[in-house]
Amino acid sequence: METILLNAAAARLVSKDGRDWRVANMTLIVPGVLAGSKGALLYPEEECRNSVKEWDGTPVTMFHPTDAWGMPVSASHPNAKQIGFLRNTKFEGGKLKAEGWF
Repeated sequence: METILLNAAAARLVSKDGRDWRVANMTLIVPGVLAGSKGALLYPEEECRNSVKEWDGTPVTMFHPTDAWGMPVSASHPNAKQIGFLRNTKFEGGKLKAEGWF
């Protein structure tokens, strides 16, 4: 079982389009070599900085989604158990950051 912890004191409550959301700041990527579904991969600072807008709207999932054969797939895959999404992505303090809307 996977547990997701959301520090309610650090998250703010936002009402938008008739729904209430918990919004929390998240660090997505710290540039460098990171483990990935296809092995270690280098995430250069320049690439993280240049991809900021591509992250807005990305689903936040409960588990890393897999296909019918158990292979990792995109968070946008139909099998993904979406619990929120990313907004207001930025590159700040050497890190790719965003707000997670839950």
